[in-house]
Amino acid sequence: LVTADQPSQDYYIVASTRFSSKILTTTAVLRYSNSAGAVSGPPPGGPTIQVDWSLNQARSIRYYFILILR
Repeated sequence: LVTADQPSQDYYIVASTRFSSKILTTTAVLRYSNSAGAVSGPPPGGPTIQVDWSLNQARSIRYYFILILR
């Protein structure tokens, strides 16, 4: 999920597999509907060998189960 609360322009989004034997990385552009400018600068680099940030991010995710009654 993304919180779209940044100035209206284009942004890079990078996703990568961090904990698999083969590391895959992809880059996309997130474009606000009222974007006034193109993304600037080079795309961000791929993953590094530092995994602490990724582990902490994964641990911070909370799962909520909602029971829907009819």
